[in-house]
Amino acid sequence: MSFFIAGELLLDDQKLRPQLTITDFLFSMAEGAIQKRVCVIFGANISQKLVLEILDYDCNSEKGGVIPFLITASPAENSSDEILFPREVDQTTSGYRDHLKNRLESIREIVAEAVSKDFVSGISLTFASAFDASYPTQICEVADMADIAYESIRQNGFFSSFRLVMRSGVG
Repeated sequence: MSFFIAGELLLDDQKLRPQLTITDFLFSMAEGAIQKRVCVIFGANISQKLVLEILDYDCNSEKGGVIPFLITASPAENSSDEILFPREVDQTTSGYRDHLKNRLESIREIVAEAVSKDFVSGISLTFASAFDASYPTQICEVADMADIAYESIRQNGFFSSFRLVMRSGVG
């Protein structure tokens, strides 16, 4: 089974400054992620069609101001398995809990940097199993994202998909 941390950047095109293109912003976001040892894959570079289905994103239609993305542990991966459930870590140990908390905190920092830009109106993150069809949505502050995600993932001892939405200027 595959797991995904996928999302959408919501951009306010009216606030983009001429000297900063969307491409510049995406490069900056990807570079920040790499420094935190995670990878962000954008738009057409997402190789699994399932990820775009999870996001209900149609590449053939213009969805202005929305950029889909996938977060992975490595540029060579096409799922988030190694972030959420790494093979080399026993999931019943404190080592796994520490791993998960650290990875989610890295993702929170990437999200915080993105929503700090005045042209980013919000960001959503969907934590999904390949087989789930519904994603209960919770609006939260960026500051709380890692803790909420951690508790949701660890809840009841099994993974249940969910979506977090964060708005610019909140947390």
